[in-house]
Amino acid sequence: MTRRSPALAHLIERGMLYHCSDRDQLDAALGGSRLAAVIKLTRPVAGMSEWLQFRALRVLQQEGHTPVVLLDEGAHLPRTLSSLLRFGRGSGDAVVLHTAQWRDGLRDRASSPLGARAANTSNIPVSETLDHLEVARRFGPLLRIAAHDQANVLDESLALARQLGATDLFGVTTVLPSQAGIRLESGAQVEVAIGDGSTDLLAPQNLWLSALADDVPRMLRLFTDLPLSAIRQLATGRRQDLTGAREHLAVAFERVLAAVPPADERLSVCCMHQASQRSIEEYLAYG
Repeated sequence: MTRRSPALAHLIERGMLYHCSDRDQLDAALGGSRLAAVIKLTRPVAGMSEWLQFRALRVLQQEGHTPVVLLDEGAHLPRTLSSLLRFGRGSGDAVVLHTAQWRDGLRDRASSPLGARAANTSNIPVSETLDHLEVARRFGPLLRIAAHDQANVLDESLALARQLGATDLFGVTTVLPSQAGIRLESGAQVEVAIGDGSTDLLAPQNLWLSALADDVPRMLRLFTDLPLSAIRQLATGRRQDLTGAREHLAVAFERVLAAVPPADERLSVCCMHQASQRSIEEYLAYG
């Protein structure tokens, strides 16, 4: 199936997406207008899940959409990950918003039953709904990106926002859960924590050299721009051939920690997509 949005095709081909409520409508929206692509940081340090979400934002920004990074109380924007995006005041430039700017005021003004439910700050779907409403008010149509263990909360909050009159709201979740880590050949799993550049809690880069062999091709698809044809060759080769692949992952991680944009930063999404032509059916068959 030919998709209108090269960005969505790219995200699917690289295996980044786990759940999408209406893929065809999202494809039409991404291919026909500019959307606000929204993620939210909720903790002082980011991890692999947030790293993947920033990579998805980068792909969408290259297609002309506007990345919006929401910061909950206590969360920080890691300089290391922000280097993946273009910030500024121009069209399509990424922006950062603090949810505290509107949460209290919207909660006070919201009509029943939302107002009563929002009074309970532990009601996560309602808090998410308030975020959807405010971002939609500022930017119009939006695509919310979240970790895959947030799928139920995302669907519930988007449905509530639509009940309150918001339109053109879409949601996807990525393939990684919130607490994703590196699975090692030893059987252990180590979480990668990426801070603001001065207080990083880092998994040593050499851990990538011990990554579980079965995970290496998947991690290459998610965290590098290595062509899928090359990744397929690595996946079908000998286990000892994975040493170079693991080193490629370590280098990609080092570049993020050093806040160095990916080498192909200037390539358009269309170019990235055309450089690795595979049908969606081929990708799904590959896994």
